[in-house]
Amino acid sequence: MRTNVASKEAKEIKDMLEIERTLIKQSPVNAIGLFTPAGKAFAMSSKIQSLWKFREIIDTNKPWDHKPQIWDLYPTMGLSTPFYHRYIHNGKYYEISYNIWSNIHFGYIGKAIGFWEWLLKKGADWAKNGFFGDDPKDKAAIDIGYQLYDTYKENLLRFTAEQLLDIILKNKHNLNVKEVNND
Repeated sequence: MRTNVASKEAKEIKDMLEIERTLIKQSPVNAIGLFTPAGKAFAMSSKIQSLWKFREIIDTNKPWDHKPQIWDLYPTMGLSTPFYHRYIHNGKYYEISYNIWSNIHFGYIGKAIGFWEWLLKKGADWAKNGFFGDDPKDKAAIDIGYQLYDTYKENLLRFTAEQLLDIILKNKHNLNVKEVNND
């Protein structure tokens, strides 16, 4: 999240979303054109492009989809499967879905870039199951991403992986986390 929030791609998307404010700041007289039909279409086109660009980098098997990266990190521990990482905390074993990490990232980075929360959730609904919507447990992970952004903004330097795991375990009943036996 630290890397992606400061990336060239995040800045480009943020700039697309803020085109109206930027034009008004740069030249209030020229910005009057934004209120014409053509100006409104230009601003809307920029917002649609920003959504498309975001989807192209965060969707499944795209550069910001963390599931494959996480899978590559953990198999040597002998604890993980293609969909879950096993985590030991206070002598208890938990299986944490890789989707949690990606959904937290999606909520955090999406809000940091400037997308509205409701728009991110609708996008997740559509991407996952279309009409039927996203899994409520995935939505809970997205909410954690929003909360992280609200708490830390773009300064995650003082936020640790241990803190994130604590948040996940505190919310385990709302997320794709299972307590398992040590077999």
